[in-house]
This record gives sequence, C-alpha cells and structure tokens, in this order.
Amino acid sequence: MVDPPRAESPRGDLLRRWVLANALGELVGLGGVALLAAALVPPLQRALPGTVAARLATALLMMALGALEGWVVGSAQARALAPGPIDRSAWVRATVLGAVLAWAVGMVPSTVLALRHVPGGAAPGGPPPGLRLALAAGLGLVAGPILAAVQVRVLRPHVSRPAGWWLVACALGWALGMPCVFAAVHLLVRNGVRPWSLVGAAVALGGAGALVGLVEGLFLVRLLGPRGAARTAPEI
Repeated sequence: MVDPPRAESPRGDLLRRWVLANALGELVGLGGVALLAAALVPPLQRALPGTVAARLATALLMMALGALEGWVVGSAQARALAPGPIDRSAWVRATVLGAVLAWAVGMVPSTVLALRHVPGGAAPGGPPPGLRLALAAGLGLVAGPILAAVQVRVLRPHVSRPAGWWLVACALGWALGMPCVFAAVHLLVRNGVRPWSLVGAAVALGGAGALVGLVEGLFLVRLLGPRGAARTAPEI
C-alpha cells in the first residue's frame, strides 16, 4: 500500500513562501529601481552638470526609489506572512521606512566619492571585482540590520525567541545578497541595456532576493515558532 504524501509542515510552508516572496519582490522592486534610475538620473545630471546639487539630488532620488522597492518587497513579504498575527499594513510601512534608511546609508560612499572628484579631472577607477564584491558584502552587513531595525518593532510582539535575532538574519542575508545586486548593476553599466544583459541582471536580482529570503526565512520560522507561542527568553 502506498502511503499518502505528507502535508508540508507550517514551518516549511512559511519558508517556501518567504523565499519566493523575496525573490519576486527584489526582482520587481530592485529591477524597477534600476529601470527608473536609468531613465531619471541622466536627465537630472544633465540639468545640473558637475554640481554638488546634482550629486545630492541623485542621492535623494535613489532614496525615493528605495521607498518603491520597500513597498514592493514589504507587500510581498506581508502576503507570505499571512495568515498570521502580524499586521500586514504595519509590516509594509516598516519595510518602506527601513528601505529608505538603508538606501540612505548605501548612497553615502558613492556620494562622498562623487563630491571629492575634481570636475574636469580623470574619473576615479573602480575597485577590482574581488574587492567590489567584498565591499558589497560589507554594505549588506550594515544595511541589512538598518532595514531590520524598523521591522523588528512589528515582529517583536509575535516571536517566541529574542527578536534581536532578526537583525542577525538580515545582516547575514544581505551580506550574501548584496554582491549579487552589485553584479547586476555592474552588468548593466558595463554592457548597457541589452536583452542578454537584462536577463542576466534579472537572474542576479532574483537570486539576491532568494538568498536573502532563504537566510531570513530560516531565522523567521524559528523566531515565530508555534503559532501563538509566548516569548520564552529576554530580548537582546
């Protein structure tokens, strides 16, 4: 007699939904940011050529586009969390705010380097690929917890373990995912918007979201624990 297939566990189902939500969310969210930046940044820099205002306006624009990414990803994550006790609207708002803050921090290095560049001089060469990926991982380690710090306020009342572990989850997840994001951007910048480079960038962005989602999801299913469980340890 053939045994009936086992139903997927609640934890496994949440993990699957979370990975898929992050992969699709970052593909659409970061992909949308990349396309809008490609359309909006060049006219902005032509309107304010070589000025401090152009650099600062570009940074502000990218922060605003980061809000779009946060809304897309936060909405996808909120759907993955349902059904459950977490307020979906609060989660989306927290993700939008966290994304803006993370983009603000992420824009600091490139903005400072651009402001230090002497107009009319040779543009500084980029770092070698290995160093670029290492810097991307470092940026993920910093930006991930910034995003998580806002989300953790929504998550804390519903977890059965210290909510501070969510900061660790996002730090590790984005340390793996950010190099994929940098690779996607580098591919588009170096080769232009061509069909094959768009496909490669889409794969890299979706892969970044999946990596982040996998690491975060493994922590998330342990944090939430059995539905309705009370917290059993002090916060960290």
